[in-house]
Amino acid sequence: MRLPQPVPELPVSDVQAAGKSYARLMGFSVDWAYEDSLAGIPRDDARVFLRRRTPEEAKERYSVRVWLNMGSSAEVDRLHAEWKERGVLIVEELQTAPYNLREFTAQDPDGNRFRVFYDMVSEPLIPTLESATSSSGCSNGPIYLTCSVATSLPGVRSVSRGTSQLSHGGASVPSCGCSPGAPPPPHLGRRSPEPSRRRPF
Repeated sequence: MRLPQPVPELPVSDVQAAGKSYARLMGFSVDWAYEDSLAGIPRDDARVFLRRRTPEEAKERYSVRVWLNMGSSAEVDRLHAEWKERGVLIVEELQTAPYNLREFTAQDPDGNRFRVFYDMVSEPLIPTLESATSSSGCSNGPIYLTCSVATSLPGVRSVSRGTSQLSHGGASVPSCGCSPGAPPPPHLGRRSPEPSRRRPF
């Protein structure tokens, strides 16, 4: 037996109006509705229930926060751009947090919030040859393979995560300035300490 994905239930003041708002602003569709008390709204693999607030909840301004775990940091960026263009209220702007989440927070008209995120610690390492051809004519120098993590930060192409030596017949000069055949400097030859995995939740 396996548990299914949980379905969050969001309190709203008007179920029908909220359903239309989610369809217009966030790209959801109204799958079903029961009078003005409950409705189901899906988008892709996400499902949400909208429920009419009780008088006590309305008095306390009760709301819910939902976390949306996207498949990549690029998906977080795309959804942020889409929702912002549609007119969704963004209460916490797009950022890469110190705890390695690419994230932003959006809010619906009833105060419920969606914290959209991706844990960048799980970004795949992308091998790239960061080297330039040497004019020395040496034919035995190794090439050092630099593994990087692609990012979508403005002005940042990649973040170095370490190097490995490859067997290669041609000479090369890594972009760090090493001579052909020389090992990479210490800051590239070992993996940096893993950033803190502590989360603010």
